[in-house]
Amino acid sequence: MGNIDTKLSPYYSIVEEKSGSPSLSKTSDICLNDLRQFSSLWTIRKVKFNTDNKNSLLFELNSEHVNYQKHLKLALNQIKCLKTIRHPNIVKYLYSKEPPHSKCVLITEPLRPLTCLLDDLSREQIVRGLYGITNGILFLHEKVKISHNNICTSSINLNPKQTWKLNNFELSMPFSDLNCQTISLIYEFKDKNSVTPEEELVSKGMGKFDFDSIFKEHPHCLDSYAWAMLVVKLLYTNNKTGSQTNIIDDEDEDCSLEDYLSNDPRKRPHIRSAIELQCFDVCKNSSSNVLQDNFDPLNIQNLTDLESNVENLIDYLNDICKMENKIRRKVLNENLIDFLVSPIMFFSQRVRQKILPSVLIPVELNEKKIVNNFYLYKNWNLNKELKNEETCLQPLIDLDKYKAFVLPRILSLFTMRSMQIRKVLLEFFPFYIHLINDTETLKYEILPELLVGLKEKNDDLVSLTFSCLSIMVKLLGHETVVGKAKAINDQKSYFTENIPKVSSNSTLIRSKLI
Repeated sequence: MGNIDTKLSPYYSIVEEKSGSPSLSKTSDICLNDLRQFSSLWTIRKVKFNTDNKNSLLFELNSEHVNYQKHLKLALNQIKCLKTIRHPNIVKYLYSKEPPHSKCVLITEPLRPLTCLLDDLSREQIVRGLYGITNGILFLHEKVKISHNNICTSSINLNPKQTWKLNNFELSMPFSDLNCQTISLIYEFKDKNSVTPEEELVSKGMGKFDFDSIFKEHPHCLDSYAWAMLVVKLLYTNNKTGSQTNIIDDEDEDCSLEDYLSNDPRKRPHIRSAIELQCFDVCKNSSSNVLQDNFDPLNIQNLTDLESNVENLIDYLNDICKMENKIRRKVLNENLIDFLVSPIMFFSQRVRQKILPSVLIPVELNEKKIVNNFYLYKNWNLNKELKNEETCLQPLIDLDKYKAFVLPRILSLFTMRSMQIRKVLLEFFPFYIHLINDTETLKYEILPELLVGLKEKNDDLVSLTFSCLSIMVKLLGHETVVGKAKAINDQKSYFTENIPKVSSNSTLIRSKLI
């Protein structure tokens, strides 16, 4: 990046990153290798933006490039667009400086390139991400009246909340400016996957139609084609068939994109029509059937937000409980389940009491008293009965999704040394521990954490831990949990199963027992 611009440095501080250092999280924290995946137009650095000390990204135009003047125009166009356009699915602008008083610098929210994360995303996450990007494009077309002109995987980033964001506005322009001349000027900078057939013809001077008139009458045509190419690439190339996270029904996969990929730009539909495609039904079900008051739990950012929205969250989840099973499975997607088992949920007493039981108990175990020889009672190890009015909700998550999404989160939470989190996990221990079929996980991840709990000075936590260890004995054997005897000769039974003989002489029976 070169020397830090002293005129801008009061607004940020550089976050040093060692080459090859891994990301702290596969899906949230950006690492050095990610920075290389952004546009070659910019040099990227992780920074702390000093107004709120939040992690951010700094984009600095490479001033030593041979085509610097051309690149500067594109960079200024990117800054202008992000500075003036606000939408949940468009990259958030924080700050910028421009020549001649400074280097060309842009600061945005923290982002990761989609191309670095695709292998870790389920098909449903990709569909929902595409739905957000589609709404972002629709906003550009109907509200802002501009054409993006470079819609492709490299123009999509994800923020730490996993929201898909449209980026790379360097080639965008107002609808009124679309013509053969401007299209030919930006052609060399476009991603080849977003190039339309007519752009190919214009770039070679082979246009048979009056494309200027077509662009004027159908200004959406370029983005419509590129959008369809993006959908095909993400949903129908290298499809993750058979993955446990592929929970979209088969009938959702047959949406036709032929009209959007038409060689005739006049026949391509508007992006608004794309919202109605069948592959986005899962997204519309969640928004139309659940979010009656526009409440979205994924917008909750901290404990204060959670405390003020507990009743809204209960109503939201109660609506899900009332849905048909098929629709409920779609609405209870991976993102929502991940939120419901996130650490923040364990720090609210009302949430622990009213919501978490419906999340930590699978639907199939709600009415069963015995599973794998374990007696499962609500608050099984507390000397009180958990009343229906205390929980407010019935169990939400079926067993398949519970195993796929809840169990991995529980294993992660077990390593956290938080009193609130550990107590809740121990209280509901019988409802999930028998679902972990991997003995190695039980022996080397769960058991060591339970043994640490025995050293705690809090009596309630120690009591709960002893109760859970009794179940672990059943699963792993007493030698693994309690430890082997010092010598073989020391291993003996101190109890018998002898039953006293029945006798009419009660005095004799009592004497034998004594």
